[in-house]
Amino acid sequence: MPNLAGIFDLTKSKSEIQTVVERQAERIDVRRVKFDRYTWCDDGFGATLLDRGIFENGPQPVFSHDRRFVLWLDGDVSNSEELKIAHRNKWQSSIPPDTTAEMCLQLLMQRGNTAVLEFRGLFIIVLYDRELRKLTVFSGRYGYRPLFYKYANGQFLFGTEVKAIRAADDAPATYDETALLEQYVYGVHFADRMWLRDHQRIRPSTILTVDESGLNTFTYWQYKYNESAPRHDLHTNSTVFGVLLDRAVDRAMRGNMRKGIFLSGGYDSRSVAAAIRPWHLPIPSFTFGVPESRDVIYAGMMAKRLGFQHFALSTPGAYLYKNAPGVIWRTEGLIPFSNVTSLHYHPLFRQHFDIVLTGLLGEFSGSHTWRELLMARTRQGARDAIFNRHIAPKLPMAKRLFTPQCFERAFSELVERFDESVNRVWNDHPLDIADVWAFENTQPMGSWQAPGVDRYLFENRAPHLDYDLVDFLLGIRPMDRLEQRVYKQMIATTYPSIRDVPCTNSGKPIDPNFAREYAKLVARYAGRKLRDKTNDLLRRRPALDREFRRVDEDFRAEPELVTEILQPALRDGIFPPEIFQIKAIEQLIDEHYNKNARHEMMLARLISFALGSRYLVHNQWREIYDELNVWPEESGTEAIARTQS
Repeated sequence: MPNLAGIFDLTKSKSEIQTVVERQAERIDVRRVKFDRYTWCDDGFGATLLDRGIFENGPQPVFSHDRRFVLWLDGDVSNSEELKIAHRNKWQSSIPPDTTAEMCLQLLMQRGNTAVLEFRGLFIIVLYDRELRKLTVFSGRYGYRPLFYKYANGQFLFGTEVKAIRAADDAPATYDETALLEQYVYGVHFADRMWLRDHQRIRPSTILTVDESGLNTFTYWQYKYNESAPRHDLHTNSTVFGVLLDRAVDRAMRGNMRKGIFLSGGYDSRSVAAAIRPWHLPIPSFTFGVPESRDVIYAGMMAKRLGFQHFALSTPGAYLYKNAPGVIWRTEGLIPFSNVTSLHYHPLFRQHFDIVLTGLLGEFSGSHTWRELLMARTRQGARDAIFNRHIAPKLPMAKRLFTPQCFERAFSELVERFDESVNRVWNDHPLDIADVWAFENTQPMGSWQAPGVDRYLFENRAPHLDYDLVDFLLGIRPMDRLEQRVYKQMIATTYPSIRDVPCTNSGKPIDPNFAREYAKLVARYAGRKLRDKTNDLLRRRPALDREFRRVDEDFRAEPELVTEILQPALRDGIFPPEIFQIKAIEQLIDEHYNKNARHEMMLARLISFALGSRYLVHNQWREIYDELNVWPEESGTEAIARTQS
């Protein structure tokens, strides 16, 4: 990603600001990757941007003609050319904007902060007013592009990576107990917290201002379903869905950079792949997994039908331990590192694409449901269903790992914050509440943090987050979104060439008859539960099904994860004894590696915390920094790439 970092502190001179910004730039730099480094500093404020130029935003920062305003753009404004045309007779300057960043600046000067409503895409914009000495930060509608910050005593430190804040902050880092507990029971944090105290991530759709009076935030768009929208039949909804997705994918293909796609056997990436127009072909597609996994088999079938060059990627032998430091350095302990171990494929990716299309979805077309949610009839019922589904199952393990005092303190606040996160949802229908809650919590701090491991080299475009498509989907009633009903109907009718290719979740082709498919889904769910219980009783490993790897066995095959990372961290005091029960962590390790228990996801969180804490709290990053900046040579990749024409 373009790495953006900076400081706002009106007590500091230009030279002091420049010293801080240089420290930030050095920390976030990746030596083996070529960046253009754009730095600008003044009394009280300075920022730097490391940009690979993939989005073709031009040199930065950009200035107003009187040099009062300074602007940085991190990310992609997908409707830049349309805005330039729409406003061609309205520019304040006699010279129309040439770059996207210049266009953003001129519109903000012309229309004020409300101009952000016209910007479509995945972006962060930083605007500084030198006259008023005021900083304004605009996050995109969904919060896909990250920006972390810390505000204390009039000083505002920010960066697309937390390490930029740590490089500039002289105060010692401490832990946020509640955010840690959230992560251990849910996998990610709620809303804007993270595991370092006083460090926050800017919320989606937010205008944040900082000046001598303090920090203020304003939300300019709210994710909610439009319950008063006109009602259409399923056929109409699925047809419009297909048209809008087709346009969204075509927008994602703009520009001169090379494109590729991550292709699985699920609904999301297949719909994006099928919408790519023939004149863009062939493009490379990449699927991860062992050869016998559903994703690899079904994605290969789709790629062949669609005319893609397909790469089925599997990794022989160990892949977790050697990738853990690089992954955690990039994701900074915010998600379990084992979710995104793709570093060893980067040399292959670099040969084929700069921008990768993904099936990232904001739950707008309807998430999967479960029995308790379907039975809920009130907001409280929806709240309880979400809590019991996502929070409660991991509480016993978290209670085991955290000290009683810490757990009691953190759990009380966790429940308050969870209730607050549900109360923030404007809708009342239980299915709407669940979808909105998942979007506002799982997506920004979880799903969309995962691509951060790749953004040093590549950029992502997510057609399912196109504003026109999202605005339409937010007007579809819950029953048409149940189990992604309208989504499946759209794929079946709009892209008939891949309709009969089975899906990863079910192992069956899409059936546009919802009643029939839902009955089969329930039957398969009951059969899978019975099969799982039988396998547990017989101590028999199930056949590889929806998963593309067996992570529990992968952990057991790499004891270095424990001997070289986790146990040294326990010995060195990386896990604070006032928060964690060290003996419980040791017992967890023993149970997984010696007694065949399945603790791989909790181990992944512990390992991510161990290395993340070393890098960000204990400042022990220098000895591995050079190693992290060495990318495998193209000829040395251990990935097995099986291509299909």
